[in-house]
Amino acid sequence: FPERVAGLVFLDAANNHLVSQRDDLAAGWLTPAACTAGVLAHFGAIRLLDPFGLREETTDEARRSAAVTYNARRWMQMCATARGLPDTVREFQQAPPLSPNLPVIVLSASGTEELAPPFVRRFVDVDRWQASARVAHQEMAKQSSKGKWQLVPDSTHLIASSQPDVVVDAVFELLESARQR
Repeated sequence: FPERVAGLVFLDAANNHLVSQRDDLAAGWLTPAACTAGVLAHFGAIRLLDPFGLREETTDEARRSAAVTYNARRWMQMCATARGLPDTVREFQQAPPLSPNLPVIVLSASGTEELAPPFVRRFVDVDRWQASARVAHQEMAKQSSKGKWQLVPDSTHLIASSQPDVVVDAVFELLESARQR
């Protein structure tokens, strides 16, 4: 329903520019690794391996976090997501372009924290991934005559958690822009 959209705010988001650069990811190691982890999680092996280092903390909150993070269902969801990545890539490639007049604000994270789990960092150059993402974010903002790209200082990949005020400001900026139209 494009007629009902006043504008869009993207938070360190994947898009067709970025995804097309990574369409071989699922065919490589991601799907087998994610699905193997899903099976291992059913037997408690992921919790024993502790890939996020959650056992180092001994608080009740850390124990609850480990219970949620190492739950087999979450790991099987990651497997399903990896298996669906080729379809996602195809959908991104087939999606119609955004309206050239649609106000768009694209926010990019300044840090790589929360972009990938610690164990994935051994296999993936997250700095290179982030550099590609920033270029893709800038390209996405340029698709609109009312597009804006912003690097968010002191932010992690989860910008809404690390810098919520910046996200709120972006939404208010879009609302103000829509009101003036």
